Amino acid sequence: MSSTLILEQIDRNELKSLIAEVVREELKNLQTPQDRYLTREDVCDILHISKNMLNSLTKSGKLVKYRLQGKVLYKESELSLSLKKADYGVRHSVRTKE
Repeated sequence: MSSTLILEQIDRNELKSLIAEVVREELKNLQTPQDRYLTREDVCDILHISKNMLNSLTKSGKLVKYRLQGKVLYKESELSLSLKKADYGVRHSVRTKE
């Protein structure tokens, strides 16, 4: 599809079809797999750290927490990325809990 479109004498159905095609293509580009959320306990088990250490990592901004329905959760993908970027004194590899 051309990046430039000149609209001259185009009927409504053809325009709707073109718009729908572009929207579908853009949505395909935005789709990402569903991220899994981990509880504080899960994160502590995976990293072999205490809740105090987890709180310290969160307060320092090294890990990002989310509040969903009153619970503190961490995104599994962000946890993995954070550990790859820096050493937080955690000497264990990340293993996902299944």
